[in-house]
Amino acid sequence: MGLYSEEGSLRPTPPFDFAKSLDFLGMFPPMREDQTVSELSMTKAVRVGGRAIVFQLKPTGTIKMPGLKYTLFADHPFSRGLTEVVIDRISFFLSLSDDLDQFYRIAINDSNFAPVLQKLYGLHQVKFFTPFECACWAVLSQRNQLSAARKAKQALLERFGTSLEVNGHVYRAFPEPGQLGKASQEDVKALLKHQRREEYLGEVIRAFSEVDERFLRTANYDKVEEWLMNIRGIGEWS
Repeated sequence: MGLYSEEGSLRPTPPFDFAKSLDFLGMFPPMREDQTVSELSMTKAVRVGGRAIVFQLKPTGTIKMPGLKYTLFADHPFSRGLTEVVIDRISFFLSLSDDLDQFYRIAINDSNFAPVLQKLYGLHQVKFFTPFECACWAVLSQRNQLSAARKAKQALLERFGTSLEVNGHVYRAFPEPGQLGKASQEDVKALLKHQRREEYLGEVIRAFSEVDERFLRTANYDKVEEWLMNIRGIGEWS
């Protein structure tokens, strides 16, 4: 099967150190196996319009004048709208638009925090790719061994995720609420093997199926927190 590709560039808000993002992904257990990472690049899948899009990122420029070159891969032609959605996802994932200047101005004068700032200079917060994936991890990791939670998340990804093969590697995008909502109770039970987590995951799926992600990104923090806390299985420690 032939693949379509598209290239372009992104301009993160400086300072931005892509190497710090890669370091984080390499040590953060819930996402360690979700992408391939080399010294100078990252390749990962995202689900858009029911299909998997694979993107590869490589750094250009410097920490104070940063840039990222992207290459997108798909099994169907790109449109302007499709590319914009993928770019928005990437920007959210790596917090490319975060302006840390004011934070740095305060932190540099804190004798306890200044060494941390210097060590992590240029790191922008790396998030779960979607709020839904984050909520699923919150349920899977509750009162659970980290290795078991990782195994359960990987099982959901492999069983229900949308995939695309690029350069001999199969990349899978974490399923959306609608995908998991169509899964049979027997399938989920076989993967999780824990009744309470099955129930909580079902509550998360239903809640996220009924909410617009723009609300989660842009609404008042307290309103979003209230909405989350009303989901059975999500609490203060989630």
